[in-house]
Amino acid sequence: MTVENASKSSFRFSSVLAIILFIAVIAGAYFFIFPLKDKYDLNSVTLSQKQSELTTAKSKLVEAQSFESSFTGSEVTQKDILNLIPQDVNQDNIIEILSKSADDNEISLNSLSFGLSEGAELEANVVNITMNISGAHNDILDFFDTLQNSSRKFLIKTINVQTLENQLENVSLNINAYFI
Repeated sequence: MTVENASKSSFRFSSVLAIILFIAVIAGAYFFIFPLKDKYDLNSVTLSQKQSELTTAKSKLVEAQSFESSFTGSEVTQKDILNLIPQDVNQDNIIEILSKSADDNEISLNSLSFGLSEGAELEANVVNITMNISGAHNDILDFFDTLQNSSRKFLIKTINVQTLENQLENVSLNINAYFI
């Protein structure tokens, strides 16, 4: 073998080796970069969605803050809410409120019974109260107003009225009181 043949053979080998290495680099880049490109595209879409959600949340926050600043109603404190809807049944408080309201409005509290149920429409529990009262028409209406303005949340569900001969009314009520 001559020097010229050895040099041609070495040149061919290095050329073939360079081509093989070039193809290996391209194949490696293809298998390494393209999966990362897909991950990058997916992250870009996720980032765009998150930016859109952030913009929406910021606009809702600005709207809520503007509503809060324009609200002219009285401010309700956490204590007021706990008084309206207490953490437990507090049956003694219910009896006290109903009895005092009846006495203040000069009506007779004839009977009172309780039952518990869960309020499906609210995330609160309900005390079902059935009561019977009697008194003059205007006094009974005043009693209803007193319940409405009470320190505890009462909701009158049903009213049954019976007029007596002495111009008094006998009223049966189904009332809900709420607790958390």
